[in-house]
Amino acid sequence: MAHVGRASNWHRWLIGLIAASLGSCVSSMYPGPRRPDSETMVVETDGTTIIAIDDVEPPNGARYRLLPGAHHIEVVLDDPKAHRSSRLSLPVCFTGRPGHAYLVRPQYYGGRIWRPQVIDENVTYPIASDDCSSPARREIGRATVAPPPAAASAEPRSGDADSAGGEPSPDAGVTASPSAAAPLPSPDGGPPPAAPVPPPAALRSDDAETPRVSVRPPTPTPTPTPTVQPFQPRIDFGVEMGLVQGGEELAVASSTGGMTETLGAGDGLLLAFKARLTPWWIADSVGLGIGGGAGIKYWSVGGDGAEASMREYVLMATGHALFAATPIWLFVLQGGVEKDHGIDFSINGSSSGIPFESRMGFVADIGGQRALDDHWSFAFSLRVTRLDYAVEGRAVGANSVGLTLAFHCRL
Repeated sequence: MAHVGRASNWHRWLIGLIAASLGSCVSSMYPGPRRPDSETMVVETDGTTIIAIDDVEPPNGARYRLLPGAHHIEVVLDDPKAHRSSRLSLPVCFTGRPGHAYLVRPQYYGGRIWRPQVIDENVTYPIASDDCSSPARREIGRATVAPPPAAASAEPRSGDADSAGGEPSPDAGVTASPSAAAPLPSPDGGPPPAAPVPPPAALRSDDAETPRVSVRPPTPTPTPTPTVQPFQPRIDFGVEMGLVQGGEELAVASSTGGMTETLGAGDGLLLAFKARLTPWWIADSVGLGIGGGAGIKYWSVGGDGAEASMREYVLMATGHALFAATPIWLFVLQGGVEKDHGIDFSINGSSSGIPFESRMGFVADIGGQRALDDHWSFAFSLRVTRLDYAVEGRAVGANSVGLTLAFHCRL
């Protein structure tokens, strides 16, 4: 075991790992194969987060592709620009057209009141939407039309009976309404003024309705609930990062604070590229397949003229089983073999010349994988490796335990 002096910093060229940037994709929320954009519609959000589309929980994201037609969407308020959010969701129902994109955003009414608003981005104008409640049914009864008032000319007038000299009319004792009274003579002896037009009799508000049978709104045709396609990667590629520790001590360094750092044969930061083939799926629940990976592992201790480091190139061949926990989550079991190449133990940047040779080792992972959209997913695992290096016939343990994080893209 070699001993080196003080340690103060990490090797700079490998510590800064840069994660691959992921493109933003639209998540499809309809059954069957992919359809042209002209046959579907897109729903996206601004200031809101969608938690259900037609009673189905969508994958994380802000853009979803649906079939045209009526849809029921549940959203919560998440508006960082207005510094407002909510934990309770509100529904909004609307009907979309093929080839159109719709934006669901909050509309504020003062105070703490808000509701979702749907904008057709093709015309940048709000469209008709509602809160998904059932419309009240109206019953319009058959109305009875009131008889028209009697004509004024048909009413007998007491003045006529007196002028004729006959018997008074039986209705003579009944006071006539002003509208039915005879016109008075004009003061200047001219013709009498015309009698005022009698007002119509008072009608109920429903008397003006044309009699008809009860009207009921048509029963809406239920929209089929879309199902989220289960996450079943068959061919996928990924980039993996990890930190593993363990193995036999190769070097010990003392820091300026009096603490010691140890370099183990299994220590390292890992950066690897991997591919995976999963052709067999049993009842859409269990996937079986094979995979492989290649990468580099590096670790160092010390610095400022007293540095020790270990570098190796890693090759792995594995088999795996994927268990569907939900439509977007997989439970992953993976195991296989590992062999390292180009092992270099260096002191102060120069190879020590110790001839490390890797024997065949075993590697196992247990973890999970989650779909982010139709193509991208991320995975994490606890990794255990059992591996030995040989130095002039002597075995040097390079066992390790660590955590990995990977991003996958499926074809």
